[in-house]
Amino acid sequence: MTNESIWSEIYIDAGIEKHVFLPEMLNEWEKYWTTEYQKVKETVGKTAHLDEMKEKSWRQFQVYMECYDDIGDIIDLACKIDNVALTPLQLSQ
Repeated sequence: MTNESIWSEIYIDAGIEKHVFLPEMLNEWEKYWTTEYQKVKETVGKTAHLDEMKEKSWRQFQVYMECYDDIGDIIDLACKIDNVALTPLQLSQ
């Protein structure tokens, strides 16, 4: 529940490079969706409704990757694209 501006400062201070950060974020994205499908399959039984959500999330992640170099604050970028999905993925790094 930490404010994203604080996470922005942490990220900038750490000097994490794009070639290190984005592959890790992609791994977290994949883990998230694998876990989500498993959880829903166990509780609901059907996962077809997740397909559209995952496709939307993938499009958002692609926009994030494309904008990454042109923006100074990638935490803010993730919040603007999708505060619910992308920001927690970043912060799990």
